[in-house]
Amino acid sequence: MDLHDGQLLIKELGDNLGIELKFDEQQMCFLMVDETMLTIRLLDENLMLYGMLGEFPEFKQDEFWKKLLSLNKSLAEANRGSITFDEESDAVMLMHYIKGTGLSVNDLSEKISIFVDQLNHLIHLLNEEEPEGEFAENSVEDHVAVAVPDASNNEKKMNTAFNDFSFWA
Repeated sequence: MDLHDGQLLIKELGDNLGIELKFDEQQMCFLMVDETMLTIRLLDENLMLYGMLGEFPEFKQDEFWKKLLSLNKSLAEANRGSITFDEESDAVMLMHYIKGTGLSVNDLSEKISIFVDQLNHLIHLLNEEEPEGEFAENSVEDHVAVAVPDASNNEKKMNTAFNDFSFWA
């Protein structure tokens, strides 16, 4: 997938959703899925998904940061992304790298759906809110695993997830 192919993939995703999607001059595309904002960035042949987990005040205790690092370890081990800190915005973010080789629009849709589910689950977990839906109070590893939808249900979840969307380019 070269730069042109990445642009075509995002265009095709937009066509499937009934909206115009394209990368801006920084090779970024912004997409709102329900109430979840995410950024898709083209990096050579690959894509990076970004989602904000929140802005956490300095007064958070050591236990919060231990929990965050433990979640990051579990995410990395499950190849579900990384938790990072963006100094420019003072935000904690979830990032996920997607290898572009052989990626279809259906593959991308599935990966976005999984990412949004993971992001929303982590937002609830880090804000010490009761997770919505099928998520239960489990170990950190279980929290990472439970946020990954059943592959047979991904197409249905993607269509449902994009019922209320908007985008910025």
